[in-house]
Amino acid sequence: FFDYWMEYPPLMPWLAALAYRASLHFPPVGDPIFWFNLCFRLAFLPFTAATLCLVYASVDRISGREEALRVAGLWALLFAPLFTYLSWFEPLVLFFLVLALYGLLSERPWLAGVSAGLGFMAKVFPIAMAPVGLFSFRKTRERMLVVGSVVLGAALVVLPPLIAAPRYVLAGFQALRTVSSWESVWGLLEGYWSYGVVAPLESRIDPATAVYAVHPARLPWLPITLAFVAVYAVAITRRIDWTDRRRVAQFATFSLTLLILYNKGYSPQWAAYLGTLALVALPPARGLTYALLLDGFLVAEWPIAFVALDGQKEFLTAVILVRTGVILLLGLDCLSRTYEAPTWRWLQKAALPTTLVVTTVGMLATSGPTWRAFAATRLRQEPLASLIQTLRESQQSKDAVVIVQPQLLERLRPYLPAADIYLFPNVGGVAWARHVEWLPTVLQSHDRAWLLYDNSDEARRALFAELESWFHANGAPRLETWYGEVWAAHYVLTPFPTERALDARYTDTLRLVAATPPDAPLLPGSAFVLRLRWEASAPLPADFAVFAQLLSPEGRLVAQSDVWPRPPTSQWLAGQVTTSHGLILPADLPPGRYALCVGLYDAGGSRLRLPGGADAVTIADVAVAGQG
Repeated sequence: FFDYWMEYPPLMPWLAALAYRASLHFPPVGDPIFWFNLCFRLAFLPFTAATLCLVYASVDRISGREEALRVAGLWALLFAPLFTYLSWFEPLVLFFLVLALYGLLSERPWLAGVSAGLGFMAKVFPIAMAPVGLFSFRKTRERMLVVGSVVLGAALVVLPPLIAAPRYVLAGFQALRTVSSWESVWGLLEGYWSYGVVAPLESRIDPATAVYAVHPARLPWLPITLAFVAVYAVAITRRIDWTDRRRVAQFATFSLTLLILYNKGYSPQWAAYLGTLALVALPPARGLTYALLLDGFLVAEWPIAFVALDGQKEFLTAVILVRTGVILLLGLDCLSRTYEAPTWRWLQKAALPTTLVVTTVGMLATSGPTWRAFAATRLRQEPLASLIQTLRESQQSKDAVVIVQPQLLERLRPYLPAADIYLFPNVGGVAWARHVEWLPTVLQSHDRAWLLYDNSDEARRALFAELESWFHANGAPRLETWYGEVWAAHYVLTPFPTERALDARYTDTLRLVAATPPDAPLLPGSAFVLRLRWEASAPLPADFAVFAQLLSPEGRLVAQSDVWPRPPTSQWLAGQVTTSHGLILPADLPPGRYALCVGLYDAGGSRLRLPGGADAVTIADVAVAGQG
């Protein structure tokens, strides 16, 4: 406030500055803000401890020590006060808010006023206690003391920077007045689905940046303000027994809810204010229910909505609407208990059940669509999306998935909840099971399986090679390909049929001399393995892939397996080399006879031409029987 403006009143920034100066006395450690965070949180510890004492003292004024002890214990177990203590500066604001309430309940107008004024210089909400003091204190001197104390408390904080650097102080309050709406019904009406944003810190040396708006204001704020003032004026001027301390606390809670509902934005950590006052003002079970609901909305907004769900509009909209409804019902519940007229009793009875129904219906209505939309969004951002989609399609035949890396399991399991994914037992590549025993056990009910490996993991490379050797020895790959850094191979795990001798010449230096085509009719949806034995007298001039295709009588492709041999064809030495292929028949394949063809193609997809001009050799006819 002396060198640039802040979006908060001075009290919290000054406390942060003191914590920063204290942190400079400690040698740096790994985290550059460790000491600052520690000093900052320790600075809030006395305020949090004092708030616990004030909760006890306030309820003691209302209901006696037994209930005060119970409520203080419940407050100490709430999530919001602890979470905000560790993450935000709400303990400072909450302390002054509850201290002002205690001042009202203990009939100390100066304490209520000073607390409201000092709290206003931390964040605006403690000022909601001031008008309650003007009406709960009946003597004119007490009312004047409330007003004077509010002014004094605020002046103690704001006057020094206001005198030294008035333009920055005024700019800070200007920012509070002109900030764009966020995380509220007002934000939704103005088409904004995100958190509050002000001008960047580096630009705040210029007071003119205080009017920065992240989105244009479209709502008529003057009529809205007048409407809320009118509602509050009607509410506070009705007949209220201000000598009843519980009713004072309940109207103070209503005042806070109305101020929060009026505010342009909402921040999840404000649940600590509402939950604390609800616990003090209402019967313990009822107050605890509201506090727990507000705790839940805190988590739903942050971190779920903004971190886990990336600010998904549909979910955030539902959370904002239901949370606003709960705050409104909390305010009405407190207001109805403030008045003596029996006509308000129906609202007392209906408020909490309605709150629970609204929350439950909202959760049920949004949970399913939200999860599906979230999963779809995350899948679009997942580099392995195409692999996951392929694995989903293969799950119709219950294909197993074998991996050696836990990180792959963590990436795949959320999208393949029903898949049979098997992680080979190991720690950093050191196995505690023998793969020759483990693989037959887990795959005994599968005739096809995927083997996946993240190529960036050097520690498990040798382990993966052992598993891959077992798959090649006990089956044949239908597909081998890369999905980014992940190597994926789809294997058919069935016995090899009897080998048949062939003599198919592909080039002057390459012949296909034997193969293992199916020796019995197959069923639609079944799989078979094909082993090809090649004889080379010299390396081929380039690297070629070997394909095996099953063609219908009309020449339509019905099954296929493409394999890039290892070693590659350009390194085949004189002698014999084998390639293995797994083929899977479509489940709806009509019965009949299908041609099994074998050929080669290069990296550009051009097929190797045989001496007679053909680009493939038919090595067998495969019979497919009907399902019946």
